[in-house]
Amino acid sequence: MWDKPSMPSMAALAAMLLVLASSVHAACDPAAADAPDVATARGAIAANCDCATATSPATYKRCAKDTARATLANLGCLSTVVRCAAKSTCGRPGAAVCCKTNAAGETKGSGVRSASQCRAPRGGAACVGVATSVCDACDASGCVAPAVCGNGQLEEGEQCDGQGFCTADCHIHAVGCCQGENTCRDRQYFLSADMYFSCQPDPYVRGTCTSGTCVPLVVEPDVVCCATDAGCTTEPFSTAEGYHGPTYQCLFNRSQPMIGGVCGADDRCHPPD
Repeated sequence: MWDKPSMPSMAALAAMLLVLASSVHAACDPAAADAPDVATARGAIAANCDCATATSPATYKRCAKDTARATLANLGCLSTVVRCAAKSTCGRPGAAVCCKTNAAGETKGSGVRSASQCRAPRGGAACVGVATSVCDACDASGCVAPAVCGNGQLEEGEQCDGQGFCTADCHIHAVGCCQGENTCRDRQYFLSADMYFSCQPDPYVRGTCTSGTCVPLVVEPDVVCCATDAGCTTEPFSTAEGYHGPTYQCLFNRSQPMIGGVCGADDRCHPPD
């Protein structure tokens, strides 16, 4: 006769559930190890959830949560990412982010119904942030100066600025272009094999579409800065092929490459001084 299996104790069952939960939702370290993952998810939200046309805060938050859940490698960072979406002006017409600095020099950001409600505390200062989220609008000294995309200067929040592979919003552009009849199409082709098979029967070049024609990519010597969990590295390049190698590897590691950036003491990529 088979022995009746013993039931696990409540303590053992709780321990098993904790192990399972930790394997799915690892603790989030948004300032260091998980910074690239969080940045990727927030970038996906910016691309897929239109802040300007959001009909309500709840609608925007729902889109942000769905997008983050589909993008994050570490779902333990879900609440961190969604919190930044919730603390935004998206879906709140006329709202603003107010950065208040008290008399002791401490700055804190909060949402206000209108810019006119952003008032300085006694002995302190206040400014209206440019960014839509409290997570981005304020720094230790007050309001974060916005990056000026298109000025040819690499700034925080930009992956590139002014290069042939740079988009109008200062993110890395596709480096593969398929030339069809009277048209062309860009794709994120970093591997030559992908370009070859995906463009058939059309010819392809390592470049971008310009006025309906594939224009070969010409690069100036520069460096690719990449920050991953293993640390920050920079790799120089002087050709289109040299550019796509380290850039692809950085993206493959779910990191955000920065062209021309330097590694800081925090093992993150920053614009050069």
